[in-house]
Amino acid sequence: MSVPAAVKPFMLPRISLKEAEALRQNNARHSPVPLVEGFVLHDGRQPWSGAWVCYEGHVGHEPFRVFLVPPCVALMAARAGVEERAISSDIKAITSLLFLEGCFFWLEQRLGAEIRFSRIGQAVPLAEARYAVIEADGRNWPVAVQATPACLARLLALWPVLPLPDHAVSLSLAVRIGTTTLPLSVLSSLNAGDVVLLEQGSPAQAMVLVEQAAYARAHWAEAQGWVLESAIIYPDKKERPMPDTVHERNSGGAQAITGEATSEDALPITISFEMGQQTITLAELRALGPGSVLVGTDPVKAPVRLCVGGQPIGVGELVDVEGTAGVRVMRIFGRE
Repeated sequence: MSVPAAVKPFMLPRISLKEAEALRQNNARHSPVPLVEGFVLHDGRQPWSGAWVCYEGHVGHEPFRVFLVPPCVALMAARAGVEERAISSDIKAITSLLFLEGCFFWLEQRLGAEIRFSRIGQAVPLAEARYAVIEADGRNWPVAVQATPACLARLLALWPVLPLPDHAVSLSLAVRIGTTTLPLSVLSSLNAGDVVLLEQGSPAQAMVLVEQAAYARAHWAEAQGWVLESAIIYPDKKERPMPDTVHERNSGGAQAITGEATSEDALPITISFEMGQQTITLAELRALGPGSVLVGTDPVKAPVRLCVGGQPIGVGELVDVEGTAGVRVMRIFGRE
């Protein structure tokens, strides 16, 4: 009789929240930030083989070093009103600190710690220092910061992360023409040919849904498409994607099953009826507003998706049942 081998427990690599945030900040690309008038800090690395000016100091009790290159230091001193040929390089370095005083004050306020400089000299930053680029007068110069991991993480947390361009972010968009709530036993018995009446909504009172969360009221215009009647609404998580203000065509049916379920078969399940699913960019989403038109297929001709919990369970077609909008089931997935 063979003895089964011992099963090794499945262990995931463990990292702390601080480590996760540090990784995110170190690997992220950051947005350009104005330091002082005419000087902008960019994420990146600029090749430099010359000398560096090193400013040694502390953020609170933690040591750190800031490295600038002499041409950048000279420009800062000149912007502070000091003629380049009239003073020594040491005075230029001190003047550059005064020029950046407002920037350091801003950092102190947000870090809740005093920034003090104790020494200025020449040194080369280590390879593991955090490098960036200062842009001024159409030129770029490298800058570097050396600090403890904790201090560097606090500094990087104040530097906004560069978001993806709006045109590079894709979002799903669909038109919800209505919803109906059914007991689970009724839902599970749906077959091709069955007709489900819409309790809420219609092509004249539809919702454009973005990622099944944000929405806008819309209606179908024959010569145009889906016309938005409102701006995109971004509800609180506690709100329903299909708000109560939508006309309830058959509220009696919904109220009949809203009490406590006596068994799993009586659980109230909401089916949403959607059509015209497409992908738009974040830039296109930002441009949407009242009166915007979304090109789509005529609701009479377009297939209708039956969705539960945001997932499609079947396909149908829109029909009129004695003046009430309904969906005739054409196919239930898994029952072909």
